Amino acid sequence: MAWVFGSKGPRGSDGDAGAAGSKGDTGDTGAQGEQGIQGEQGIQGEQGESGSAAINVRETGVSVDFAHTDLTDDDAYHDLDISAIVGSRSCLVLCRVLLRCDAGGKFLELRQKGFTGSATSAKSYTNQNNVTVGYDMWVVTDASGVALYKQAAAVWQIATLTVQVWIVL
Repeated sequence: MAWVFGSKGPRGSDGDAGAAGSKGDTGDTGAQGEQGIQGEQGIQGEQGESGSAAINVRETGVSVDFAHTDLTDDDAYHDLDISAIVGSRSCLVLCRVLLRCDAGGKFLELRQKGFTGSATSAKSYTNQNNVTVGYDMWVVTDASGVALYKQAAAVWQIATLTVQVWIVL
């Protein structure tokens, strides 16, 4: 890049000001550089409800939420309304399930309401007759706080479900 400056003419002998010199040409401006590549913007998460935590853990020693007398054991799907615990909203819920019945191979299944694929369900089995087994099972509720359950027809001594943790989706 070149700079050109103007110059003044000579000064007169009597003290008169000399004639002004001509103004020089302006130099070229440099080419502007290319703009850099801007990074991608991340995805912003949803804002949680005011006053509620994203992960909710129930106090230890919570009583059973559903016992075998509360659950229908007819090999069909039924609503499992846990909205009184998690609220009327979609949540990922961890349930503690205890089972004991008169036969091995009987089950309790939890499923996301509105979905039929096996990827949206969790199934717990009795291993043998009259032995208590425990499972921790995850299920997603719908926007109303409802999931589905299906329990095999059997003579159940124990079939309990207790909500342990829920994460608001």
